[in-house]
Amino acid sequence: AYVQAIADYGQAIALQPDQARAYHYRGQAYAKLGQHAQALDDYAVALTLNPSSAAVYVSQGLAYAREQAYAKAVDSHERAIAIDPKHAPARYNAACASALLGDVERACGHLQKAIELRPGYRQMAAQDPDFAQISQSSEFQALLSTDRSATRSSCAPNRRWRWWSVPYRPAPSPPGRRIGGR
Repeated sequence: AYVQAIADYGQAIALQPDQARAYHYRGQAYAKLGQHAQALDDYAVALTLNPSSAAVYVSQGLAYAREQAYAKAVDSHERAIAIDPKHAPARYNAACASALLGDVERACGHLQKAIELRPGYRQMAAQDPDFAQISQSSEFQALLSTDRSATRSSCAPNRRWRWWSVPYRPAPSPPGRRIGGR
């Protein structure tokens, strides 16, 4: 399937070489096949065409990490964060790459923000082998043991549990039209 996707995106690129998404998606197909050098080439073109795509920077960071170029991975993820500060996967992946470099302070800073955005990352980090090198640090241990309510952002309520408290009101129909009628 990925080989076919690479061919299909290649045809799309031949027809419209200025489409950043085609390069991004072809890069993801290359990455799925373990062809990270080709993926990185496509991500570079996609970023040339669309330098404000946080998603491409995240994909690029993942490819660098798989090539064990952790400093470049951190840089890519931090560029994604600069574009979208609430991009939780970029924060988590920056934490992973920083941990693999042994940078406890940077890893924990990114991980704390990732957990604030998605509390489930706390449990994920506790089991993630990328954090093995820093797992005994007091900063990392504090993040894992922190009370869950302490990491929630005060300006972003936990919407997951609030949906039931808001009564459902269907949107009004436009004038002269009835829902389900002709």
